[in-house]
Amino acid sequence: MSRRILAAIAVFVLSAAAASCKATGGAVGDGDAHANDGPPRVTLDDAGAKQLLGEDDGMQGVIFYGAELQGSIKDCGCPSDPQGGLPWRLGYTEGFRSAYPDVAYLQVDAGNSMADQIDNTGKLMSDQAVKCDWVVKALDRFGFDAVNISHKDIYYLARFLKPGEWEKAVAERPVLGRFVSANLEPEKPDSGLIAPPAYVVRTMTGKRLPGGSVRVAFIGLTENNPNLPQHTGFKVVSPDVALDRVLPKAKAEADIVVVLLYGGPEVAQSLSRRAVGQVSTFIVSHPTSRDKEAQLGPVNLVYAKFQTKQLGELRMMFEGKNLATVTNRYVLLNKVLPKDPVAEEMAGEADKAIKQAQLERFNNMNPPAGELPVTAPPPADVPTPGGK
Repeated sequence: MSRRILAAIAVFVLSAAAASCKATGGAVGDGDAHANDGPPRVTLDDAGAKQLLGEDDGMQGVIFYGAELQGSIKDCGCPSDPQGGLPWRLGYTEGFRSAYPDVAYLQVDAGNSMADQIDNTGKLMSDQAVKCDWVVKALDRFGFDAVNISHKDIYYLARFLKPGEWEKAVAERPVLGRFVSANLEPEKPDSGLIAPPAYVVRTMTGKRLPGGSVRVAFIGLTENNPNLPQHTGFKVVSPDVALDRVLPKAKAEADIVVVLLYGGPEVAQSLSRRAVGQVSTFIVSHPTSRDKEAQLGPVNLVYAKFQTKQLGELRMMFEGKNLATVTNRYVLLNKVLPKDPVAEEMAGEADKAIKQAQLERFNNMNPPAGELPVTAPPPADVPTPGGK
């Protein structure tokens, strides 16, 4: 067999492996997760803002987590006390970087980052898609490391999960390759759809870390929505089945494993009991878990706050590459903090684009496919481990 033929076969095998990884396995990592961040854009000089940093407890690495953006990168819009939003989130995390330059960090979202208002055929309304476009643009600009795909998010993301379309979308917005779900998959093999990556491995680096780096695998899971197959062509596999299926591979590629779960606290607790020694932490997002207290132990359970009005901060200490101790805290995102100027400018541009899309929709200039807008219906059941 000639060298040219052997080379062609090698290229084909490598290409097929890469495509398989993107479709059904782990997302491809890219070295130091934040090597190209540049100098911090914000410093926390005001006494009130500086106080939000808390005490330096010797932390070596931090995972900043939030959830339920619901298609908005600006604050909650509450008239008396606006909270949340990426400008204040990045204002804090950039200030944190400035204060603690040797601490490694990662940025994640635990689910329901997308808007999900649909028409009566199950298709996303036109202005909702514009909201989602801006969320993806922002998460890409700020280098988010992992984003969980909930059953609410797949209404938007399904449009990219097709052979050829997926590769183009990830090339344009690399963060899409870090949107993960281990239990969302096409209902029918011949549907022309592909499953999103089940997990992504990110390397956080910092001078305080033993050896300078730690690899973290983020696995995505969601509760069920029985309407998904009809509306999107995707189905939800039971979380325990999906976790068992993907965990050995994710664990082999990383030093620690973190699960991003969109589901109730009882699902998180049940899954955590079967993951002792394999998963370090579950970061949980759900309307029923917003006010739950963190449970730190053999497997840590921490809960994201609604619309990330309070940013979760998981501080970590390591022994070698093994997680030794964690501390969980929340930082209120409001006017006490300065806003990140780049995020603030982007939020303003997004607001204008969304208002224009809403104007077009309600003036019937860009009509939806159906007539009656509704919110994507809540799941009829929340799957428990072992359930269908």
